[in-house]
Amino acid sequence: MEKKISNILSIILHPLLVPTFFVLIVYQFPIYFLPIEFIRIKYLVLLYVFFMTGVIPALVAFILWRFKVIGSLQMKQRGDRVFPLLVVAVFYYFTYYTLNKNNTFPVLNLFLVGSAILALLTLLINNYSKISLHMISWGGVTGALTGLAFFFHLEPFFWIILVIFLSGIAGYARLKADAHWPRQVYIGYVFGFAVMMALFLVA
Repeated sequence: MEKKISNILSIILHPLLVPTFFVLIVYQFPIYFLPIEFIRIKYLVLLYVFFMTGVIPALVAFILWRFKVIGSLQMKQRGDRVFPLLVVAVFYYFTYYTLNKNNTFPVLNLFLVGSAILALLTLLINNYSKISLHMISWGGVTGALTGLAFFFHLEPFFWIILVIFLSGIAGYARLKADAHWPRQVYIGYVFGFAVMMALFLVA
């Protein structure tokens, strides 16, 4: 029962849904208060991010699994992660590129390009260790919000605490699902946090 709950939590807090969670969070900040005529565009961007960074990569992963390119959708083996991580990097960057053409939502653009960079760096690290993709993603959100607080002099403490709480749940779920060792969870979170925060601070 405990493992089943862990698997459900792992799906709810899946890395492919993290960009969508990030959009929902930053929409709560004053820098994203838009005139009423742009409300529709605001939610179209949300749907676009969900589709491009969540739905399509998930479909590609399913196709890779059906054609036996990867062994499982859970990507239990390091070799199963190679193609999905490349797909994620490509679609994250493409989403950044299309939104950045019109300078739409610069904070979101920075997060997307940072996520693409994290995917590529994780691909390199994957040759040596299977660190948690869940924790890299949630560490990235924590780092982005922390960097955002410095960059825009905001005080998103409630959202940072909430994301840390969700990160803890994600880490707990991955451990209870026997997907990772504790150090792979901790290293993944710190790695995602450090890379994304550094990007937001130097951008």
